[in-house]
Amino acid sequence: MIYLLGISIKIVPFVLGLSIAFFGWILYWVGLNMTGATFGGAIGVMIATLLALLLDRQDLFLPLVLILGFMGILLGIFLIRKVHKLVFFLTGIVLGIIVEMVVQKCVKDLGYYSMRELWVDLSVKIGSGLISGLLLLRYSRYVISVLTAFCGTILLWSGWGFHKGTLPAILIFFIALLFQISLIRKKGKDPSTLR
Repeated sequence: MIYLLGISIKIVPFVLGLSIAFFGWILYWVGLNMTGATFGGAIGVMIATLLALLLDRQDLFLPLVLILGFMGILLGIFLIRKVHKLVFFLTGIVLGIIVEMVVQKCVKDLGYYSMRELWVDLSVKIGSGLISGLLLLRYSRYVISVLTAFCGTILLWSGWGFHKGTLPAILIFFIALLFQISLIRKKGKDPSTLR
């Protein structure tokens, strides 16, 4: 803990919160790709080791490790990105169905017409779920930016000893969110960057 202008600052939560609040999307995406590369590379190296042992050819070990490890890294990154998209799409479907059920209940409670036929009810649920899933998938970067800016602000706030009202925390959240959105938009304009 350090003191700056009479305010106590806990170093670890402050730095971690600052990093997550302002670079959450980048940290998430780098971490996601590194996780896929690590698992894919490890599986590729395990397969190469098994092949070298089964063939009883230790001279093939290094070339197999290099080739299958690299292929595993690429496959791991590809698969983890697909899992990321699938999770966001399925989460969006669930949220869309929940919102539709709440709206239908509110309409019914107000005494307005509610859908009575099963096929109409299922069609509206499926439609709202698909639309919500596609929207959440399309804007997943922004959702992650909002969540990381919020979590980072909480960490930053807990590490910062200046707790005079909530206005500084709200300002930090919105500044961090705008910074992350500017990074996302800047990254989206360059076609050579990975998505």
